[in-house]
Amino acid sequence: MWWLTGAVLVVHVIAVYSPGSPDGSLELPGLLGVDKLIHAALFGAPVYLLGVLTRRIWLWAGVFAAMAGISEVIQWRFIPYRDGDIWDAVSDLVGITLAVLLLLRRRGSASPEPLA
Repeated sequence: MWWLTGAVLVVHVIAVYSPGSPDGSLELPGLLGVDKLIHAALFGAPVYLLGVLTRRIWLWAGVFAAMAGISEVIQWRFIPYRDGDIWDAVSDLVGITLAVLLLLRRRGSASPEPLA
């Protein structure tokens, strides 16, 4: 599963930090909400996979939550034809939250039931 995690992290970095285009040709089609779903997946998937592999759920949630805000500032200030968007950061945090909830549920279901 490490190879999958590596691939997800590469996609994450490329999607978050690639420059835009002056004519907007790299923008997503106008499907309402698709951009926000992609943001949630780009931040939720790595947290989930790293949480499964290392069992350090809160560490990875914290790292990616910090990166949610930092990446928007980096896009706004330093990446050509990209802008920071507070709603993108909110979507990132929603993805992280969903990953944490799934990991906690997974961890809870992995423990045996107490004997009555």
